[in-house]
Amino acid sequence: MMIEAKDLTKIYYLDAVQVQALDKINLKIEKGEFISVMGPSGSGKSTLLHLLGGIDRPTFGKIFINSADVTKLSDTELSDLRRDTVGFIFQIFNLIPTLTALENVMVPLFPRGADLKWVEERAKALLSMVGLKERMNHKPTQLSGGERQRVAIARSLVNQPQIILADEPTGELDSKTGREIILLMKKLNEEENVTVVIVTHDPRVSELTERIIYLQDGRIVREERSYD
Repeated sequence: MMIEAKDLTKIYYLDAVQVQALDKINLKIEKGEFISVMGPSGSGKSTLLHLLGGIDRPTFGKIFINSADVTKLSDTELSDLRRDTVGFIFQIFNLIPTLTALENVMVPLFPRGADLKWVEERAKALLSMVGLKERMNHKPTQLSGGERQRVAIARSLVNQPQIILADEPTGELDSKTGREIILLMKKLNEEENVTVVIVTHDPRVSELTERIIYLQDGRIVREERSYD
């Protein structure tokens, strides 16, 4: 089991108001799965993703990654988990505008002190894999929305993560480009054997995944297989 959540609960306190974003979520995700999480706005989708990736901590409950209880990790250990095990893709691409596509992909490995030549070759290989071999020296403003998201995908893979967590990765893209991005992520899921969890509100995205988890009011209300 790659990821397991047990009674996962998240409560936010806004002044005197208590908001329960997640309510006793129980979830198992196997290694190599390609799944989507759907639900209306405010259902807890992004909160769930942030907890699974160690960006935030639960109020109650446990999260296990590779059988290790990550809720017991220190802030430094959580940072190491995000760096070494998890890759993130967001709706806004979060690229550094002054850097080229190649440099944006290389950035996550700089703090690790990796060999610069290896880092560059890894980044070039990933950009070629996502179809940007001829665009790697362009800056984000010189790229289309779809190309920028491809750079973000390559960047998420540069540290060879076991898990990719994507929060509305097609939200800024037209439907055709969005489909291409999801199919690309599915291809990388198969070729790199990465576990992928996508938060989306778009059924055209979820139908391309293997399993769909539906959230409502912070709870899992149903699951279904999109295909066998």
